[in-house]
Amino acid sequence: MLLEYSLDPEIFESVEQFQRIIEACGISEGRYIANLPSRRWEEVVFKWLRAKDPNRARRAEELLTQCKRRHGLIPSRVSNCPDWIEATLEQHKSQPFKAVVTEKEIFPARISLNDLSVDTDPWKSKRGDRIPIDAVSIGNIAAPLLRISKEIVLLDPYFDPKKARYHESLAQIVKHSIHDGKKPERFECHCKINLNQVKQSPTDTADAWSHRFDKDCRTRLPEQLPSGFQMKIVLWDEIPGKEIMHARYVMTELAALNFEHGLDDSERDATTDVSWLSPEVHQSRWDDLQLNSTRYRRIRSIEIVGNGAT
Repeated sequence: MLLEYSLDPEIFESVEQFQRIIEACGISEGRYIANLPSRRWEEVVFKWLRAKDPNRARRAEELLTQCKRRHGLIPSRVSNCPDWIEATLEQHKSQPFKAVVTEKEIFPARISLNDLSVDTDPWKSKRGDRIPIDAVSIGNIAAPLLRISKEIVLLDPYFDPKKARYHESLAQIVKHSIHDGKKPERFECHCKINLNQVKQSPTDTADAWSHRFDKDCRTRLPEQLPSGFQMKIVLWDEIPGKEIMHARYVMTELAALNFEHGLDDSERDATTDVSWLSPEVHQSRWDDLQLNSTRYRRIRSIEIVGNGAT
């Protein structure tokens, strides 16, 4: 659902041609351009367009600014290559692009700019998909987003550290969040007090339940995480008359995926729908889970450090 392209910065003949491509890029659109070489793609493309279409060069800058707000241009993972060809070849070896768009014959599997259409492969993308409800499928569909993100926030209101089906999905998501040996700067899982469990005993309280939850997290989760991997579990309570915490998301600072069923593995042969949140909804839901949020009542944060296999 998230496709990465390497686009020759010297392929455009006009700003109008540039606009057709750049307006179709953004994570919520399911596609983005790798900023190759080493964050210099925009510098090269502007120099090229100023020579090709000088009267509209300013418009190209405006279009790219808008694209970057949609996260349609993402820094490359290759930092040492001096030019676009070398950087593309280097990255394509370890993490193949959906397509390399160029007229240069050095790329045998290249595609021409004029062949790109939002209705056909390889430029066609999906805003949603239907996947099996299993840990591997959940991890795989989130992987392209996780690989390019620094901050990862999971929201599953019903996360239960005692149940193996949550461990399996968590392990897959964590695995894909570590790329080229680099761990995310922030990794959190947000959930809420399970009042249905509290109500099962007339002597139980929400405070007692949250203490048991804390103990279960500290006891059961470290072995599910790679050694040294840091994770925070954030427990919330709903505020009467305010927001209901129900949806399940994999969110990052860049975008968010909505999982209709949830983030746990299933023993049934079943499927769930996965879809991108719009940039506006993503930002709103992201804000809901920050420290200063008043949407829910923050109960506790639980710091977990992995001690499992690396």
